[in-house]
Amino acid sequence: SPTYKIAEDNVPALPDQLLVCGECRKRFAESFLWCNFDLSVCDTCRDPNEKHSFITKTEVKQRFLLKDCDFEERCGPPLKYLVKRNPHSYGDMKLYLQCQVEARALEIWGGSEGLEDERQKRTEAKEKRQETKYVKSIKELRRAVNLTGLQSSRIHEHVYAAGQDVYDSGTDLWIKTCSVCGYQVTFEK
Repeated sequence: SPTYKIAEDNVPALPDQLLVCGECRKRFAESFLWCNFDLSVCDTCRDPNEKHSFITKTEVKQRFLLKDCDFEERCGPPLKYLVKRNPHSYGDMKLYLQCQVEARALEIWGGSEGLEDERQKRTEAKEKRQETKYVKSIKELRRAVNLTGLQSSRIHEHVYAAGQDVYDSGTDLWIKTCSVCGYQVTFEK
């Protein structure tokens, strides 16, 4: 008995199974955004330059202040992405749909005001860290300059005049005195 293989991919969708475009409200069977991102938008309404543009994970983290856990199941289903070859390095890059990323960021930060507040807070914290680092480096520089200045002004080679040794009979020691600073050294002969 012959076996038959049924090809389900080529079967046209029934009218009641068609998807409805979120932009134009027309019915469609398949679209790029639906297949890759579960976004109900037909290919004719897709705007690849604005609303439906792609954004890299690095850019998402910078612009929308999302962390790695925000891409996963923190606030809903994981964000879908496309994997493309990175033109700047040998690795691959993840491309997310900008409208989905914006929605996730607004959900996490509680709206655009919350996102702006967090940006401002992070900018202030970064400036404070840089200022603290600058003040610390200035203090270290001053300390280093002061130490070298003190060393050069305080430490010198003692100069002892020949034949100026004095004998102390009470301790049975000899004493010689520096002619520059008056430092005294006791020794035995």
